[in-house]
Amino acid sequence: MDMNFFVLGEDESPSDMYTRLNNLANEMKGLGCKEMTDSYLVEKMLFAMTPRNPTMVFLIHQKHDFELLT
Repeated sequence: MDMNFFVLGEDESPSDMYTRLNNLANEMKGLGCKEMTDSYLVEKMLFAMTPRNPTMVFLIHQKHDFELLT
């Protein structure tokens, strides 16, 4: 499944990656998946960005309101 191996593409911007992630999430929601919450998608996006920018991902995780990100 694409969601299990979701990564930031070689020439992909974070905005493009978000669009692709959102499309996958909408497809899965349409199939009845209840797991596609905002926090799940934020984690997927950050995990996908970690290899390219680990410092930014670390700083986002350190935010006091990290669990509320959408």
